[in-house]
Amino acid sequence: MTYDLAEALTALHDHGIAHRDIKPENLVYNEHFRLLLIDFDQTVSVTSENQNVSDQSGTRYWSAPGSFTLSSFLSNGSC
Repeated sequence: MTYDLAEALTALHDHGIAHRDIKPENLVYNEHFRLLLIDFDQTVSVTSENQNVSDQSGTRYWSAPGSFTLSSFLSNGSC
């Protein structure tokens, strides 16, 4: 499972794509029991000129803590 996920992420990153919503609900198995990464609604293209993705995206409880700012908590009243 870990290998399949790493392979999928490597393929995306090799093409300059950041998925930004990796969570259990976006991982499924195909008929050959290979893990597939799905739901590409939050993806962004990352080029050498644009390596920073500044807007927070993805599922809140599955996001890295560093992807949030104080203002993102204050704006939705969850602080």
